Amino acid sequence: MSRDIARAAAQFFGGRVCLDFANTLDWRTSDDPVELIPDYPAFLAWSARRGTLTEPAAKALRLRASSGEADAVMERAWSLRREIWRIAETLRERSAVDLNALNGMLSALPPLWRRVMDRRVLDHYSGDIRSASLDPRHERRLLQQHLPAS
Repeated sequence: MSRDIARAAAQFFGGRVCLDFANTLDWRTSDDPVELIPDYPAFLAWSARRGTLTEPAAKALRLRASSGEADAVMERAWSLRREIWRIAETLRERSAVDLNALNGMLSALPPLWRRVMDRRVLDHYSGDIRSASLDPRHERRLLQQHLPAS
């Protein structure tokens, strides 16, 4: 990876948004890691470049957030990134993954996020929700909601 933040922040090679996001702390295992999303504006810019936010949405969020709100968002984002990295490392070691912390983080997201992302997840799996990894607490409802009646 590059120590040039602008160049490194524009490289997406994880194959998945979550892995690209996990890679936003570069040189993670070195004595001098490089933070590629050091603040809220950088996070919004990264999200727009990666395609998880439109430019107008990123601009609106940038204008609307107070510094306290922005700081809270970044703390949650960095916490999520640490959790994604922990999960990836656990999978790399071929160990069982505990998803409780990640599911807790996702359950705290607002309903609007679900309305947007549920459609994206469904599209990703070509409409077959059975291919997705579903939270067992919500699996029955999601299958009923998204599978056509037989």
